[in-house]
Amino acid sequence: MPSTYNCTGCNVVFDTKTERNNHFRNVCQGLVSVTDLDGTIHRIERIGSKFTCVRCPKAFVRSDKLNMHWKVCMTKDGTESN
Repeated sequence: MPSTYNCTGCNVVFDTKTERNNHFRNVCQGLVSVTDLDGTIHRIERIGSKFTCVRCPKAFVRSDKLNMHWKVCMTKDGTESN
């Protein structure tokens, strides 16, 4: 019998981990944490279907896209920090 993978948010069953993880990130994940350069943690809640950056008005459906944007947006000169 093949393995199945349940979403921890809504318990929908998927055939692969990738399908489950993509579903969770795009639909069920309700909160993302990002950290400023000074160590301040910001908790960003999904409102409607999007996560809105706390530093600018840009909004993202996917948490990974917000995280990529955050690396540039959190710096004053627009360069990515490490």
